[in-house]
Amino acid sequence: MKKQNGFIFMETIVVVSVLSITLLLLFTSYSYILRKARERNVFDTSDTIYKTFYIERLLVNNANNSSIQNMSDFIKSSGLCTVFSGGRICDFTNNPSNPSVLALKNSFGLEKIYYLKPSEIYNNNNLLLEYDATTIDYIRKLGNNSNMHRIYKFKKCYDDACTDYEVFHASIEEVPAP
Repeated sequence: MKKQNGFIFMETIVVVSVLSITLLLLFTSYSYILRKARERNVFDTSDTIYKTFYIERLLVNNANNSSIQNMSDFIKSSGLCTVFSGGRICDFTNNPSNPSVLALKNSFGLEKIYYLKPSEIYNNNNLLLEYDATTIDYIRKLGNNSNMHRIYKFKKCYDDACTDYEVFHASIEEVPAP
């Protein structure tokens, strides 16, 4: 007669290892889903509207105190902006060399400023490719009949590595002069 104990022990080890691998895969998928659920896009909260207004005032005051004519020229002179047919994107995610611009990035969590006219971009899929998904959602929220906008994109990190974050948008519409 042969003993069956060795076979049962080996079978248990295989079952436990298969279950461990399956649970590990499920946990990584579940944690990814939870992290993506926290990365939500928020439009026009009172906090972001205040930050947008305050940044506008800071940039206007900075432009008035220097030889630069207006806020747009101040941002352009920072070297962070790229121009394309759908507007201009000023990206603050790189480390700006201008101390005033660096302070805006660090103090307010400012990530990007978009200068654009949503009505020109709204239905043009080629121009929409220049923007990230959260900004496209915001442009669509602004609608097809919008004038020139400065859209401010803020990023709020909840951990040191910034793997858990929220994206906030707010905008200021430039009203044409009468």
